[in-house]
Amino acid sequence: MRFGIVGWDREEYESRHLVSTSWARGHEAELFTLDDVSWGVVDGGYGVLAGARPASDFDVIVSRAQLRRERWQSDLERLTLLSNLPQTPILDPAAEFVAAESKFVQLQRIGAAGVPVLPTVSCASPAQVRDAVADWGDTVLKPSFGWEGNDVERVWAGPELPDTVARLLDRYGTVLAQPYIPHPDGDLRLTVVDDEVVLTFRRIPQGDTWKANVAQGARAEILATPPAELAELARRATRAMGITIAGVDVMRRGDGHVVIEINDGPGWHPLTEAAESTMANAVIAYAERIAKDKNGG
Repeated sequence: MRFGIVGWDREEYESRHLVSTSWARGHEAELFTLDDVSWGVVDGGYGVLAGARPASDFDVIVSRAQLRRERWQSDLERLTLLSNLPQTPILDPAAEFVAAESKFVQLQRIGAAGVPVLPTVSCASPAQVRDAVADWGDTVLKPSFGWEGNDVERVWAGPELPDTVARLLDRYGTVLAQPYIPHPDGDLRLTVVDDEVVLTFRRIPQGDTWKANVAQGARAEILATPPAELAELARRATRAMGITIAGVDVMRRGDGHVVIEINDGPGWHPLTEAAESTMANAVIAYAERIAKDKNGG
């Protein structure tokens, strides 16, 4: 089989891992980015290219695409071109992938599906941030489109707002505000592939940081078997977003759990070699099933 891997960039570990896993399973695989996607001459006509190769050559495309703020229109256009190939499925298509990029859209969809989420308001001014802090006390601000805990800031209740509020509003215009939930034991990342939870790990903040992001220094502990109710919560959230590969972040709140956010390009590095292999093989096995279904089994 021939798999195309749309990487975050050419050096991202997970994208490269999917290529090497494809090779190990006996397939051809090629890594490219949205910068490599173009419209040009294909078989005497015109079509979508991935570098110099017709994108329709691939049996399945797996997307870990990076949609960049400064090139959003171009990136979205190229991902949509890949999603419109009539004989080449993409995991996941642009419409679903892009919707899952937005934390606001996530809250709207999974909340409507009955999945418990945190109270959230949008803030476009310091006054709105002050109102949120007045209601909740310690408050977390974050961009709607973000990754790896970057520009996620905790605002402590007090008479003055910190300078980070003005910085975030200047950078993003509008941010999400949510009540801060203490989580010294961290949160859970449940990674779903084709409606199955294939990898679960607890992310525990380390040192002075409160952020439960591995990229921000959190320690990861693999769970052999996730609690059944949380696995079902992750599947429900993923279905509500219409995506099939997702990392669902779940945190305890009171006597229950809430879904904090969903990641449409979930990471699995650095984890144990066995956990990383489980995740990469699950994605490629899913691509194999899609390719076989497309070709009639």
